[in-house]
Amino acid sequence: MKILIIDKQPHNELRDALKNYNVVLEHRTDWDKDIDPAGYCLVILCASGKEQLLKALENKNLPELNPVVISDYIDDRFITLCIKLGCKDIIRKPYNPEAAAQRLNCLIESIPAGESDSIVPVSNNSVCWSIEDYIKTEIKRANRGKTPLAFLLAGFLKNQVSPEDIKTAVDTFRTCLRDTDMAEYYKDFILIMLPYCGKAEIDAIRNKLEKSTAGYELYFYSTIKGKYYDAPMKNEKEVIFDAMEEEFRKGLGNARKSINKYF
Repeated sequence: MKILIIDKQPHNELRDALKNYNVVLEHRTDWDKDIDPAGYCLVILCASGKEQLLKALENKNLPELNPVVISDYIDDRFITLCIKLGCKDIIRKPYNPEAAAQRLNCLIESIPAGESDSIVPVSNNSVCWSIEDYIKTEIKRANRGKTPLAFLLAGFLKNQVSPEDIKTAVDTFRTCLRDTDMAEYYKDFILIMLPYCGKAEIDAIRNKLEKSTAGYELYFYSTIKGKYYDAPMKNEKEVIFDAMEEEFRKGLGNARKSINKYF
């Protein structure tokens, strides 16, 4: 299998990491007329913004490209643009080569089965970008690619928390996480999703995040998606999150009682 990357930089570390999956990464600095997209599973476009991305995709047949974007410029609007243009995935720079290689390999495996249409579902010609869509997509990826997916929930022990405290805690988490991870305030707790993270890594990451926000009196609950693989589910996301929330809120309540007794 081959992937083509169009960029001024050669991305040698990503090329070496992809060899572990028998995937060859070919590099071109510009899009030449002699390039045949049909010869590649994915075409990676490195764009610093909207204009550069549109130029890279100009006069190209998007369904043939299976395009993936690597960029250091990512916000909600840029993500939405990539989705509308048919991009299969978006990777933020600077990225971890091993994690990016694993993600790209899972994406390659999903395409022949028709399971990957775009990074999030699209309906009625409009993009449905939301945290819910992102969660469902990552859970689906973990299932079909049989890759680990871990979750951390963090909740404030204080009953009254300012928006500034929430933002600061979330931003602090993000600085500690990898480019493939996600931290978002969701349903009165901070949700951290950790693709390609299993039992061996979850405790280390949890300890790191606990230390990074030691002054905020946060309660942490961690779990991995692997414990839910055995049971068939009609709505996998709801089953997982209902179970997670129940255990988390029970633990959060006990932690608050302990704090109150202490003081």
